[in-house]
Amino acid sequence: MRKVGTRRLLLAYAWRNPDVGYCQAMNFFAAMLLLMMPEENAFWALVGMIDGYFHFDGYFTTDMIESQVYLLIILGF
Repeated sequence: MRKVGTRRLLLAYAWRNPDVGYCQAMNFFAAMLLLMMPEENAFWALVGMIDGYFHFDGYFTTDMIESQVYLLIILGF
């Protein structure tokens, strides 16, 4: 059943934010949230994490520009 909930959560997020859609590793966030709270709460927590509070929006895009920037910082370029 958790697999179905994770799928629904990710599809709902992709529908809400088509610019981001689904990106690799979002399933880990979704699954962890579903372990801790009901599905609707997990959805809004995921929205808050990606779209707002933690500013993950640059990480979960097709070019993943924020991830690239931090990688360059870490490597010292």
